[in-house]
Amino acid sequence: MVCAFITWFLVFFADFVVTFVMLLPSRSFWYAVINGVVFNSLAVLALASHLRTMLTDPGAVPKGNATKKYVDSLQLKPGKVIYKCPKCCSIKPERAHHCSICERCIRKMDHHCPWVNNCVGEKNQRFFVLFTMYIAAISSHALALCGYQFITCIRVQWRECSDFSPPVTMMLMIFLCMEGLLFFTFTAVMFCTQLHSICNDETEIERLKNEKPTWERRTRWAGLRSVFGELLLDSSSPNWLKLVVLSWPDFAFIPSSSSSAACADQELFWGADQYDFSVVLPAAGLECFWHFAHHGERFYLSFMVQWVTGVGHDRHLSVYVNAPGGLLMSTVDDAKGQINFEAEETGFYQMCFSNFHNHFGTMQVYLSFGVYYDGYQGPTNSKDEEKKKREEVSKDLNNTLSIIQDATHKVENHVFHTFRYYSFGRMRKSADYFLLLSNSQYITWWSTALSLLIITSGYLQLLFLKRLFVSKTGAEEEKPRC
Repeated sequence: MVCAFITWFLVFFADFVVTFVMLLPSRSFWYAVINGVVFNSLAVLALASHLRTMLTDPGAVPKGNATKKYVDSLQLKPGKVIYKCPKCCSIKPERAHHCSICERCIRKMDHHCPWVNNCVGEKNQRFFVLFTMYIAAISSHALALCGYQFITCIRVQWRECSDFSPPVTMMLMIFLCMEGLLFFTFTAVMFCTQLHSICNDETEIERLKNEKPTWERRTRWAGLRSVFGELLLDSSSPNWLKLVVLSWPDFAFIPSSSSSAACADQELFWGADQYDFSVVLPAAGLECFWHFAHHGERFYLSFMVQWVTGVGHDRHLSVYVNAPGGLLMSTVDDAKGQINFEAEETGFYQMCFSNFHNHFGTMQVYLSFGVYYDGYQGPTNSKDEEKKKREEVSKDLNNTLSIIQDATHKVENHVFHTFRYYSFGRMRKSADYFLLLSNSQYITWWSTALSLLIITSGYLQLLFLKRLFVSKTGAEEEKPRC
């Protein structure tokens, strides 16, 4: 909050110096009026955009919404993976990041700016861009006015160029020049950086983390429209003037979440699904994933540590799975392992992977998880199946279609389990490959270092022996001193 007050103080200081030191004592009436109107208009717009950036919700995700009721209200498709933030206990939308200062997850978070005492995110980025543009404009204007005022005062030898004394006038103008030069450089760079991020559809955090885009990138024009709106970029309409007209901000920082209606009964999806990918866990980091499973299905999870970096690293990984109601289903603390159990309730099961064993090293973990079905029938289909079985028994006990259907389901289950075990074998093979690769690199670098050490020590030994046994000739001997 201190930086925000400093920003307002510096803007008022610049306005005071420009108005009362340089413009009011000027002999040219129109010069003073035109520059005064332009500078004060830009200053008002800069403070208004700063206020909007500071008080507008940047796109904060409600805290503690990772509950079964909220997840059910989303009506997600079965098998869809969602992410939970372990710090604020909320469902993380796509491209959301957790801010350690605001202690919230922010949608499309670019960075946390102390000068506005708020995060720059999805909903207030356009106000931050306008703020940097206006500050850069008034800084360049102040520098131009200072240059002209210095030239004028030197011509008249500091007589009648200001209502203040020459030393005070000079000090105020020097401070204004330093402030204008500093803030013009800073805000101009930030303005260009923000425009580059908007045109490339990539936030500053995503660029620094070098995250691969999992979303469809927008074009430059579409990116500008998504930030500044449709009407603001329509040059044929007078609504583009809204770019400089800022309404008063609303003070509702915490977004209000309307109560969602209860989920209607819907037909459940039955079938086997599987996900395979690798994740990198930072030092002492924690990553959690959610996977949907119905009651009676078999939930499985296979994991294996592929490589570990850092000082004093440990290949052990702590893994635990929680039920939708919060009950701990299973836990494993090893470099590789499998978890398999029957789902006792319908909902999203949480899988968390903790790298707390390594406080100074990262690790890459290969994951394979999903659900499969061993002849379990949904509760909505159980009554219908019983009626069908009674009718089939009364009509024909040797129904060819039912036999073919049962055989097909068995073949599908065998194929699915075969692929699952193959995936675990491939996981183990990749882990062995990474281990051999790291060992070969270790041996190569260690042998290179030893070779250099042996060559250096041999050279030093030869140099020592040469200086020890090779004596100087008589002509080169020094004469004794008197």
